[in-house]
Amino acid sequence: MKEIYQYSHHQDLPLMASFYPAENRKEGLTLIYFHGGGLIYGNRDDLPTAYIELLNNHGYHLLTVDYPLIPEVTIAEITACLSAAIDWFKLEHNQLLGLGSANFCLFGRSAGAYLSLLLAHQHNNSQLKGIVSFYGYDRLDYPAFNQASSYYKKYPAVPFMTVYQLTQGAPKSQASINERFPIYLSYRQTGQWVKQLLGKNPQPDFSLTSKSLQELPPTFLAASRDDQDVPFDISLKMAQQIPENYLYQVKELPHDFDADSRNPAAQEAYRQLINWLNRLK
Repeated sequence: MKEIYQYSHHQDLPLMASFYPAENRKEGLTLIYFHGGGLIYGNRDDLPTAYIELLNNHGYHLLTVDYPLIPEVTIAEITACLSAAIDWFKLEHNQLLGLGSANFCLFGRSAGAYLSLLLAHQHNNSQLKGIVSFYGYDRLDYPAFNQASSYYKKYPAVPFMTVYQLTQGAPKSQASINERFPIYLSYRQTGQWVKQLLGKNPQPDFSLTSKSLQELPPTFLAASRDDQDVPFDISLKMAQQIPENYLYQVKELPHDFDADSRNPAAQEAYRQLINWLNRLK
């Protein structure tokens, strides 16, 4: 049964976490999950129920957390909030959540996987047992992210005023794809996405170096060779540099190939994930 907690706040925005415990709270690893959505849309509870139940049934707890969304905030503010979420989990794992261990993995899909890799570099200690990256990326300086996307330019151009109207207001921690996808689409059509992520002060770079990748804990990577959004070569490069990793790859499927939990390739990905998690013990 899902439990909901407030782990922090950003300005006047409460930041919440959903906890999905396995039956035996005194055992098992916790996966701290960051959702995708280009850092612009999405919500913490977007992981299909079938995957949550699979993780719980195999003894793994799941903690899904909010973060404030671009462009009302910058990536520096996002990472600060998620760092606070990890610290909150370490502090409250026993008394509040009833867990016997503060050991955890960072788990994300797409932009959430990028955040997982970034935060793993910052919180790399004995309690961090691994990283789970579904179609993620480790750097923001890839040409595909900084140039107008040929794939997204196939869509009708988004007028500037549409983006302007959608980005006015206070920070928010969740937004539907229908509401905010035009913002992401515009940024990718014009090659402005990374500039919007970094804000007016682009330092630090918020990218991992080759040395950083070589220092990461065991990592599970999953990606489609035909990803139209995040080039598959990025996952392949990470697999070549992270010392201990497993790369699950699919073909002829879109970026978020696991969105439909009935897809056999997606089901196999999560079976492989369970096998990989079991080997971490």
